[in-house]
Amino acid sequence: FEREGPTLPALPLPNLDPAWRPGMPLIGTTDDTLTWADVAWAVSCTRLPVLVKGVLNKEDALLAIKSGAKGVVVSNHGGRQLDGGIPAMHALREIRAALG
Repeated sequence: FEREGPTLPALPLPNLDPAWRPGMPLIGTTDDTLTWADVAWAVSCTRLPVLVKGVLNKEDALLAIKSGAKGVVVSNHGGRQLDGGIPAMHALREIRAALG
């Protein structure tokens, strides 16, 4: 993958497979060992409100709040890249009802 413009410094991406390069799909390259305890840990590290992005069902929304998040962002992370993912709008009503 090449682009024109200024060169950005190499940033460490510890949760991604070292073979991943920009432009490659992310499926199978993320760390699937992260848990709701990691959200609780992140919340404990700051006084800022923590939001969890990528929530697409009421169970995950409730777990995010139970883990200390102040809110959720109903999103499929740009689902055009993930075939089979549901549109965020299809999940919104259920999540809104669960969170009140």
